[in-house]
Amino acid sequence: PRAVAAEEGGNVFLSPYSVSVALAMTYAGARGETAAEMADALRFVLDGEDLHPAFASLAAEFERRNEDGKDTDTRTVSDDDEDPGPAFEFTTANSAWGQDGFPFREAFLDLLDAYYGAGLRLADFRGDPEAARERINSWVAERTEGNIEDLLPRDAIDGTTRLVLTNAVYFSARWEIPFSEDETEDRTFTSLDGSTARVPTMHNELKANYAEIDGHQLVELPYANGETSMVVVLPAEGEFEAFEESLTVDRLAVMLEQAS
Repeated sequence: PRAVAAEEGGNVFLSPYSVSVALAMTYAGARGETAAEMADALRFVLDGEDLHPAFASLAAEFERRNEDGKDTDTRTVSDDDEDPGPAFEFTTANSAWGQDGFPFREAFLDLLDAYYGAGLRLADFRGDPEAARERINSWVAERTEGNIEDLLPRDAIDGTTRLVLTNAVYFSARWEIPFSEDETEDRTFTSLDGSTARVPTMHNELKANYAEIDGHQLVELPYANGETSMVVVLPAEGEFEAFEESLTVDRLAVMLEQAS
């Protein structure tokens, strides 16, 4: 993730879950040294017989939270009748796009369908790769509420392409204690290089889990479904790059344990 952020620059949103699922589907078709190297790079500690069911179980858990989120009530600061939407919605849509007529192994396709819900969609990469690219992008855009419109850039696929695996992720959730639009105002934001800009800034007063560790600040903002939250970390002044370089899942877990 740090390498991607450094290359892209600016604001970057990454989904490790999405990357893991897409590559796990690819891993399902790998054998021998390729499979071993992929498992090592992706830190897969489960073998294939346990790994793919584990991803399926995780997807089932998200679906359970989606169902619970549809019925969750929450306080709101809005007096209008607009539907605020579900308390929690996290949906994924996996798909395999294969060259029409190519002899894919049935066992591979059956595994994708059983554990990832990724049925094979036929495409004509050989005859019209651009039309296939546009079709895939339209499919992804539809399943991400239009937030990802061009997953595959021009020339990403060509006449030699035989299989494309796609993973689309959409997330939307309401705050347990919403931010009022009336409390949003322009404030000064200072970038790492010292430059400043006036940006719309939300404001709220609420009780939340908070920790300050070695000058680094952490706050956990719960979503309305009561099972998920956003964790915001503000590194100590002058230590952003060093903190980013050392941030791991384990370190974040320790910080969360100290939040109260």
